[in-house]
Amino acid sequence: MSVEALPLPSSSARPTLMPSASLNDIAYEELAGSPTEDIGEGEYGGRRELKCPWAMRGELAKRLLGYSYAADGQSFVILPHEFPDRPRATARKVHVAPFFDADVKADAGNLTRASYTHALLSVEYGVGQSDASQTAGGGEGSPELFVEESIEGFTEFLTLSEQQLHWAPLGDDPLDETEAPQLLIQGFNWIYKRMKVPVIPAAVFDLMGHVNEVEVYSHKLGYTFPVETLLYNTPTLERQINSDGIQDWTLTYRMSFRPGQWNRWYRRGEDFTSNVYKANGDRYRPYPLGDFYQLVG
Repeated sequence: MSVEALPLPSSSARPTLMPSASLNDIAYEELAGSPTEDIGEGEYGGRRELKCPWAMRGELAKRLLGYSYAADGQSFVILPHEFPDRPRATARKVHVAPFFDADVKADAGNLTRASYTHALLSVEYGVGQSDASQTAGGGEGSPELFVEESIEGFTEFLTLSEQQLHWAPLGDDPLDETEAPQLLIQGFNWIYKRMKVPVIPAAVFDLMGHVNEVEVYSHKLGYTFPVETLLYNTPTLERQINSDGIQDWTLTYRMSFRPGQWNRWYRRGEDFTSNVYKANGDRYRPYPLGDFYQLVG
């Protein structure tokens, strides 16, 4: 099995979403007793039993599940097929087996391998990150396609300066350096996972150690992160290769949220953060600014 080489980085973070692949050129049929559904509180599952020519079983499964590819420096995602009358349920898994129609024979004279005329595809449907009910190419809610978001809290321990602090009012009894107050700063990591990415955006590497230069909106959390409150950390990249040898990537971004901004600092004697400036008057920003919409657009 041949495997494609690692694609060149692209500046595009969000692939172009394309409608589900057509099945009109595959001679398949749905069997009696199909489809079936499992409906429960907060969960859903559907199943279809399809018969198709044995030689077309792989192509039919690929089109049902959807796939991604890169062309001319752009990323494209073909959306998975929807369950009939359930547009929020899409194909998730396909089990392939021979369809026993009494025509089993040796494969081109090879007695060690059976050959079949038809295949039985058991297609499982579910709801979740690949919600194909949204319009491909930018319809309402489409940024949520093939994306998962979660929150992980963290606590940062900080020792403040004891200067200009006293145990008594009016400047009496100053603190010494062993009595400097400590502060626990609460924050969280915004975990943003993007799936079915055929080409790794250059920003995945270039923006490490940067903070957001503009406000960033999370579609799933319904929250807008203010300027310079997100710090982009080292990402996780996982490669998947399908049965055709075609690869795509799952990219996991971790951005640490600090309400008081990453480029502001605690001044001695004060309990809030302030800007710091260089001798030439420029603002001191050890964390450079970056366009995070290259990652989460």
